[in-house]
Amino acid sequence: MIIPKMEERGHTWFALADAESCRLLCVGTTEQGTQHVDEHEGLKNALPEQEHARPTALGGATHNIENNERRFAAEIIHWLQTKSVQHKVEHLVILAPPRMLGVLRTVPLGSLKGRVEELKGDLMRLNTGQLANHAMIRELLPPHPSDGEAAFKPKSTSMTGERCGGGRDEADGGGDAA
Repeated sequence: MIIPKMEERGHTWFALADAESCRLLCVGTTEQGTQHVDEHEGLKNALPEQEHARPTALGGATHNIENNERRFAAEIIHWLQTKSVQHKVEHLVILAPPRMLGVLRTVPLGSLKGRVEELKGDLMRLNTGQLANHAMIRELLPPHPSDGEAAFKPKSTSMTGERCGGGRDEADGGGDAA
């Protein structure tokens, strides 16, 4: 597999989060104009939501599950703060299912304040190749100049910071498929 050269093109860092884990990824455009997603790191919830659950009368939700979600959301934000410094991330898009996104929004962003965009999306189960072809991920980057739409620049594009490369990659070839 050819490693795409994206250091001179825009790239966007994004995180996928749910109640069980968080993945830090980066999407960039290859020299051929295709999108390529690199997975850099992941964080697992030490206490899965099924453990120590105590039913309550409020719609089947459990007190311990809610506490676990709040604890893990705080852990995610702290982890993303650390990784944003490590990878020189200037802007980060967090995609999460609605419930987890709501829990994440209760956690103070600290050093990430003003640099995070939050979107509803449950993409955790997708591999890097599927993510590179997903409409929500494709919209995170401006079109390739050969598309004739180079004037469009979404707020989530970063032209500085660490290049989008060197992360773990799926065996399917990542973003080589158009």
